[in-house]
Amino acid sequence: MKNDLTLAAKAVVGIDADAYAADNNGAAIDMQGFESAVLAISFGTAATGTVTFGVEESDDGLTGWTDVTGASVILDGDSDDDSAHHATVRADGVKRYIRVTADHSASNAADYGVVALLIRGASSGEVATADAPAFSV
Repeated sequence: MKNDLTLAAKAVVGIDADAYAADNNGAAIDMQGFESAVLAISFGTAATGTVTFGVEESDDGLTGWTDVTGASVILDGDSDDDSAHHATVRADGVKRYIRVTADHSASNAADYGVVALLIRGASSGEVATADAPAFSV
């Protein structure tokens, strides 16, 4: 039997790819029916300063957003331009909805986007990537 990734995974936009100059809260991502989410951050050109990407959780996807402990990565406009990063969030460790946040250190401009690959069932192996996960919760 062929492995059909469309049955085991779903890709959703966490933060639209664009140029941003201020803090950003991504879209609510429904984790129901999935075991984990692999968050892929594409970090383009950024001005001097940092952008801290984090994950928040909520019961209803609208209110009560709180930080997921340990789920953050800081990218630096001086050294991380034009790079890709990924991280994993397990569904059993968070509330039903998650969202990615981006906190700019000094309203510095940065180009980025985030996609979440939601995974059903157990993973059959490691995802091959160029960098180590930024975090795993």
